[in-house]
Amino acid sequence: ELIYIRYVHNANPFLINFLKSVKRLRIKIVMEIPTFPYDHEYKGLPLSFQINLLFDKCFRLRLIKYIDRIVTFSDHKQIWGCPTIQISNGINFSQIKLKKENLYSTQLNLIGVASIRRWHGYDRLINGLIDYYKQANPPVLIYFHIIGEGICEIINDLKKLTNANGLDKYIIFYGPKYGNELDDLFELANIGVGSLARHRSSITNIKTLKNREYAARGLPFIYSE
Repeated sequence: ELIYIRYVHNANPFLINFLKSVKRLRIKIVMEIPTFPYDHEYKGLPLSFQINLLFDKCFRLRLIKYIDRIVTFSDHKQIWGCPTIQISNGINFSQIKLKKENLYSTQLNLIGVASIRRWHGYDRLINGLIDYYKQANPPVLIYFHIIGEGICEIINDLKKLTNANGLDKYIIFYGPKYGNELDDLFELANIGVGSLARHRSSITNIKTLKNREYAARGLPFIYSE
């Protein structure tokens, strides 16, 4: 009776023809667009991503002809002329482990968990730590634990910035972590780091999933949205 699609900017002739066949069966089609508008999210990304966006721009208005409603976390009443259903982002509390304690004295651990993109703005925090560690004998040792994969070029730039300023000891890149390993890192952390540069993608209304997870774990967090 219903198909629910999470849209990943993949409008193409195959998907259009599939949805056209679905509509012939009188099945309703609802499509979720996680962030909107999203064109600015591609700014500065490698050529392969730009080609993907170009393809999307060519076919998304044809795709939308077969969509009954668009689910959005934004305030848009319509997207591409299609009526929207406005919802909030949510998490499953039963799958998230609550922190046991959150004490610190001479060491402060920050944690950022993401599929790393430009708008996460971790470079802003790293630059802040560069300034912080310029002082002699800082009163608190601050560590930034970065967890997740993402755009390789962006992660490499963050690593270069870290290495060039001698902060490898304080800024640690783990790659993706799951299950007990991730829970242990959250137990170590004192503050969660959300997106710090959403302005880079021109997003003004968003309901970020990661902030909700930080809150569910009992972890205070910072963000800029």
